[in-house]
Amino acid sequence: MPWKNRRRFLKQAAALAGGSLFVEPLIAAGPSPQPFFARQAARREELWTLLGDLPPRDRAVTARLLRSEEHDSYVLEHLELDLNGLETAPALLLLPKLRPSKAPGLLYIHAHGGTYEVGKEELLVGRNVLPTYAPVLAERGIVTLAIDSWCFSGRKHVEDGRQGESDTFKEMLWRGRVLWGMMMYDEVQALSYLAGRSEVDASRLGAFGLSMGSTKAWWLAALDPRVKLCVDLCCLTDYGTPSARAWNLLFRATAAQAFSSAGHQRADRATRASEPQWPPGCAHAADRGGAHRGALASAIRRTWPSRGLSHRAVRLRTRGNAGNAAARARVVRSPPGGRQLSSPTCKR
Repeated sequence: MPWKNRRRFLKQAAALAGGSLFVEPLIAAGPSPQPFFARQAARREELWTLLGDLPPRDRAVTARLLRSEEHDSYVLEHLELDLNGLETAPALLLLPKLRPSKAPGLLYIHAHGGTYEVGKEELLVGRNVLPTYAPVLAERGIVTLAIDSWCFSGRKHVEDGRQGESDTFKEMLWRGRVLWGMMMYDEVQALSYLAGRSEVDASRLGAFGLSMGSTKAWWLAALDPRVKLCVDLCCLTDYGTPSARAWNLLFRATAAQAFSSAGHQRADRATRASEPQWPPGCAHAADRGGAHRGALASAIRRTWPSRGLSHRAVRLRTRGNAGNAAARARVVRSPPGGRQLSSPTCKR
């Protein structure tokens, strides 16, 4: 069935689009896509239920213009948006000087990176790993909106941004809310504001993000069918890749054993110097584990370069007590035709 091969579908769509950023969805010939759309709608509602208690989804967005700035190729509006009724969100709206009367609209979603001082400004200044997108978007005539996420830039309320984020997360839990859910609610509301601007063609909306913004972009595309284009940079790769789950299972299974005795802790110190380098992004998952970690590392290092791992073929056996830190990891190569894991996929 054509819908099952996502990569092939996207390649064909890109080829037929001829490089255009905003195009109508390509409907492949074959069985009716209506069952797919029905399931998509059901899954979308399921996603909404995972976001905690939220303000009404039909809540109107209000905006206050603080000032406008003239640039060579665009006008920049500094806005204050009331998205949720709880806290206003500072925002930037980029209006290209050369654009059609109804231009495509893009929601630019900033990264995390622990840089709580940088939010919507990323659109204008970029990062050390990201060029400045403002002039590019202006050149292409794309009206672009960027807001501060909770705890970032204009919504950073304490000097220690990390502590502020932690406090906000905990306070929301007490009120039945989830910080991620409120973040996504704000992005959906920001999209509504963008769609309602007179300069924007509401049928041509997209989302772009880096890192945390990347994850937000594809959550937004899943939550809101108005998103016709999703560009996600530098976050998870394929959602279907089982590697992250496999690694998490491995280390969660050994964490309790690793701290069961002082002997484990001594073994942990002894093995730190000799263990192999962990894959990028996985260091946080492997920062404890003692001899268990060393055993796992050795087994994976021996198997990984040649054959890879299958998430269904990884089994862990641990043996030990207060005086014995021995652990044994048995890594079984994938059977012929099984899914191979060539590299880890770890969230940044």
